[in-house]
Amino acid sequence: MVMRHETSKALSDRPWFQWYEPGVPHTITVPDQPLHDFLTTNTAHDPARQMIRFEGRALSYQEVDDAATRLASALLALGLRQGDRVALLLPNCPQFVIAYYGGLRAGAVVVPTSPLYVESELEHQLADAEVRVLVCLSALFSKVQAIRPGLPALEQVIVTNIKEYLPAVKQAVFSLREERRGGHRPELPQDQRTHWLQPLLGSAATHHPRVPVTVNDVAVLQYTAGTTGIPKGVMLTHRNLVASALEAHAWCRNVSKPDGADVVLGVIPLFHIYAQTTVMNFPIVGGGSMILQPRFSVKAVLRAIATEHPDFFPGVPAIYNVISQAPNVGNYDLHSLKAC
Repeated sequence: MVMRHETSKALSDRPWFQWYEPGVPHTITVPDQPLHDFLTTNTAHDPARQMIRFEGRALSYQEVDDAATRLASALLALGLRQGDRVALLLPNCPQFVIAYYGGLRAGAVVVPTSPLYVESELEHQLADAEVRVLVCLSALFSKVQAIRPGLPALEQVIVTNIKEYLPAVKQAVFSLREERRGGHRPELPQDQRTHWLQPLLGSAATHHPRVPVTVNDVAVLQYTAGTTGIPKGVMLTHRNLVASALEAHAWCRNVSKPDGADVVLGVIPLFHIYAQTTVMNFPIVGGGSMILQPRFSVKAVLRAIATEHPDFFPGVPAIYNVISQAPNVGNYDLHSLKAC
């Protein structure tokens, strides 16, 4: 947490500091730079370093940075203006990270949206946020088309297939067994308002857009759970998101790797702010990497810990409880984990 204009005595009087782990600072300094600048900096520092691992495929910082830059350029070419809303209707996959950082780089406000929403919930959120561009999973495109007539602000829809960043063998198997049966390859209307992601990236400019984003600009419109009413959009600035990621690093200082190359296992959904901070922004700010899993499976999680050796595993009590009760949990080597 950042505290300003306070004396050393005032800080030392705060009783909770005595419970901090040794070495964890009481305050941090938040730099005046937007969140996506950390991706730029860490790509320049070590472009070949792994950033995302997804179903057996690894993507480097350079690959993700290039894709995010191309998407930012494509969004601007489609008429996106600074401050426009770009919604993400995606599970945990490389496309989420690319669209998130590509949207920020274009000066947009990102609106993460739950893939589990029914049509009425999705329509309400997209209308409330006045979303202008939506990036969605191909299997969810029919849901988007059903509500599109009621969303006059929604001008562009970008569609991506989950297989696009799978390893080649898994892509082929997916195409044969799952793609058409699961609705992953819909026919897109030829209306200049609906696009496949990969052709859009392939034809986009490769230079960084010169959009003057400041730390006080809104970066994410994050909707609440709506447990006491209709979900409300919370405006989170770049400074908010950078501070949260740096706080997580400060709190984990004693167990983080000296070079920042921490590996985070991400199964909690990225459309939640908790996962955005701990699974995605935490490693990107520090130059680490993330293992993304699109759905929770005890077997898949245990296998990933044993074979890919993550350092951190953000979760919720229910997930940890299910794993601890798994009958074969003792058969897996979980010693790489430093913190959950």
